[in-house]
Amino acid sequence: MPLRALLIDALGTTVRLLPPWEAIDPRAVEDIPPEQVEEAFRAEMSHYKAHAHEAVDADSLAELRADCAGILSRELGRDIAPQTMMNAIRFEAYPDAAPALSEARDSGLRVVCVSNWDYELPTVLAEVGLAGCFDAVLTSAGSGARKPDPAIFARALDLAGCSAAEAIHVGDTDDDVNGARAAGVRVLRIDRDGDGGDISSLAELSAARSEEGIGGHFGPASIDRPASPPGAASAPPPRTEVPDKRRNSITNFVGLPEGRWSAMTVLLGILVAVGTLLIGTIVVAAFDPEIETDAGTYAVQLIVGLAFAGTAIAFAASEVGGRIREALARLGIGEITKRIVVIAALGWLTYLACAALLVPILQPEQQDVTRELGADTESVLSLIIAGFLIIIVAPLSEELFFRGFMFAGLRRSMDIWPAAIISGAIFGSLHLSGGNVGVAIQLSIFGVILAYLYERSGSLWAPILTHTLNNTIAFVLLVTDVV
Repeated sequence: MPLRALLIDALGTTVRLLPPWEAIDPRAVEDIPPEQVEEAFRAEMSHYKAHAHEAVDADSLAELRADCAGILSRELGRDIAPQTMMNAIRFEAYPDAAPALSEARDSGLRVVCVSNWDYELPTVLAEVGLAGCFDAVLTSAGSGARKPDPAIFARALDLAGCSAAEAIHVGDTDDDVNGARAAGVRVLRIDRDGDGGDISSLAELSAARSEEGIGGHFGPASIDRPASPPGAASAPPPRTEVPDKRRNSITNFVGLPEGRWSAMTVLLGILVAVGTLLIGTIVVAAFDPEIETDAGTYAVQLIVGLAFAGTAIAFAASEVGGRIREALARLGIGEITKRIVVIAALGWLTYLACAALLVPILQPEQQDVTRELGADTESVLSLIIAGFLIIIVAPLSEELFFRGFMFAGLRRSMDIWPAAIISGAIFGSLHLSGGNVGVAIQLSIFGVILAYLYERSGSLWAPILTHTLNNTIAFVLLVTDVV
């Protein structure tokens, strides 16, 4: 089918951010190591990326910038004013952007910028000289959805006036690829480092599309775009979607944080986690051969948690030069908001409803994890340790590994539901105790729900809170002999 529209990302594709840690007023960061300044800005940038869609007007953008400056101040250990921070944030257009966009529009394509950005993106595009290169500019703040939610692409297609089969999207992240594919739009990934992707420069766009047989050189000449008569005024500014605050609610589909590990990395991570667990168990067994004492049992459970959490964090950190804070951000650990708490509560109610339907069918035997851990209900200390392992360690470590690391890695190689089902099934099999298949199936479904909560909210705190709530209620019921 002939190509009628080019959808294209902003940051990393058409515009780039100059390193703000190099541009900040030296007086503001005097005596602070450059590495610390860079890490502080990266923490601030992670927060901005997670909340840009909430900045729908001047007031909400000012609030977001104040929050970002607060994070920067906390990381640097001194007050950084929002304006000082903003003075360091500068963008510029990639040299190949304007020529490629102009070529696309000259050939008759509708060009729509689709970006996870606050409502001021049109201003940024104007400042870098790209304002006249787009027919429309669509932001996550304006659409009420952010990539990889296919809803933002559906709105972009409306602005372009074409179907998904008549468009192609160009972007540089997993969110671009997954979101466009979910919307049925063909996609070309740009990797300006030349390490992968379909193209490494927008100058290659036309040739890459021709190789794939997408609409000839740069789209069909049959698309009518009235030519401006000599002496006519310049083209009108691009259309910009008007933000709607009502869309910034729990119904928003945020998507996963940025990360590059794949399904193969997940497989390696499973092997590392299992190996770590075996080594740790062997060490414990050297002091408690049958692992019959309370101390031995607790130690093994703690090793399980450390193996899961440590593996996830180690693999994420390997992508960002060992920066733990940024690694945690890539695993979905960020700020806990009211929206995330609400999503977590709704997720638990969904699981409760599913469990009510499944229990009569599966007839699972409730695991008494407190006794499996050797907890003595008559001992306060024993219950505190068991509660810590069940309510705190298990949800944190299991969500970091199974959702933050495993599901996210699988998600970059397949659609959401296969990734959720596979990670959920592996999670459920972990709880296959004494051949209790019913429990394993029920918890596999719980894992699928937790994976969906993660991608829906964009924060690992949603499944962590849901998991914690479920374990807390189960723990209380077990120690009080209600079940």
